[in-house]
Amino acid sequence: GGEGGAKALVEGLHTCGIGVTIAPGDRPEAVDRAARALGVERRFAGLSPEDKLREAGRLAAHGERVLMLGDGVNDTPALAGAYVSVAMGRGAAAAAARCSSATIRAGCSRGSTSRAGPGAS
Repeated sequence: GGEGGAKALVEGLHTCGIGVTIAPGDRPEAVDRAARALGVERRFAGLSPEDKLREAGRLAAHGERVLMLGDGVNDTPALAGAYVSVAMGRGAAAAAARCSSATIRAGCSRGSTSRAGPGAS
């Protein structure tokens, strides 16, 4: 399932020495539950889109390359400000419109379409 795949991803990132932070707009109880299930120690809760962008910028200012995952349109500013972005669900189209290149994949079993630059086809 999704949680098992996410846990394996987090474990793999930790094995490679890559830090993981959970920074959603969700309530602290939900964030703590998810973080414990995934093995993520660093977490924030109740962040606004501006807070997420600020946190990504803070990490980047310290030399980190930030990969941001988002699933909503409100994640678009932080996705656009990250070094690498992965947008899912409703946020994918909005994020693709603001980035320099995108790979768009519809569904898990179909091919992907790449486009270079905003608005390219």
